[in-house]
Amino acid sequence: MLLFGPWVSPGWTQADLRFEQHSPEVEKYWQKKIQRNPRDGRAYYHLGRHYEFTRRIQLAAEAYRQATLLDPGWPQAFFYLGKAYRELSRYQEAAVALKRAVTLKSDYARAYHYLGLIMIDLGRYEEAAAALVNAYTYNPGWAETYYDNTTFGIHHELGSDKEVNLRLIKYIYPVNQHLARILYNNWSRGNAAMKEYWETVSGSELPPDKGYQQPPIPGYREPQELGYQKAPDVGFQRRANMPSAPEELAD
Repeated sequence: MLLFGPWVSPGWTQADLRFEQHSPEVEKYWQKKIQRNPRDGRAYYHLGRHYEFTRRIQLAAEAYRQATLLDPGWPQAFFYLGKAYRELSRYQEAAVALKRAVTLKSDYARAYHYLGLIMIDLGRYEEAAAALVNAYTYNPGWAETYYDNTTFGIHHELGSDKEVNLRLIKYIYPVNQHLARILYNNWSRGNAAMKEYWETVSGSELPPDKGYQQPPIPGYREPQELGYQKAPDVGFQRRANMPSAPEELAD
């Protein structure tokens, strides 16, 4: 015989709740955990995530900051603190938090990405370019998709200011030409745009009658034509100035 007890939400029986559950009960759950243990950095972090998903960014930043104070070696808490500070336009504080995140986790691609955006907000384009190159280097699969998406991705975050993009690729191009080309794709429309691209990244004018040339594919060789190949002639070969008839020999 099966006994059915009262139904209990999984959120109340599991310590880690799904972030998609944005009900007031979730907020109360983490708040009660903090009341029971005020030094529970993980509870502050998850409460911050709840505040972020419900678009209460100021509260999220405060919760994330508390999480970093209680667990100063947790890179993910610093990452989300930096993101929250950026949304609040607290760029200097965001830069400090994100730099701490990449110090704790040297291959933290998404932290490098947002650090690059922060450096753009601060007008420090060379540092922004270095951070974006690191983001691409440590997670090329994610960056390839996110940076090459012209509807939502880095182009959406950079806005419609082409000059910002050109400043970035001027520093990125010497380090990673492929990434520079991806970032410029949002505006590369026709030969005029390619001329602008060339002159920006090279620092010189495009030579006359020249344009963008697709670089050779590394390791690729033009395949040889297969089939019958005429063998070279063997035996006596008449020189070009040698007479070909007896009459000419007599002369």
